[in-house]
Amino acid sequence: MQIIGGITPKSLTQREELAINFAERFSLSPANLNQDFFNDLRNHFADREIVELSGYCAFCLGIGRVYKVLEIANECPVIH
Repeated sequence: MQIIGGITPKSLTQREELAINFAERFSLSPANLNQDFFNDLRNHFADREIVELSGYCAFCLGIGRVYKVLEIANECPVIH
């Protein structure tokens, strides 16, 4: 996992790192959300938190695509 500029802040908690890693895998390579990853996730998050995180990731991914298709809200471009 790398945050903006290829730097991962050392100040992130393990939960924050896992949530970011989940969001990254969710959007870029969902096949990498395997049972081992979910077992690790469940060690730090309740099932309802995982559902909430999943829904939020799905919303952000979906709305981002809507904005791209309609060419709106590009004042904060995604950095690849």
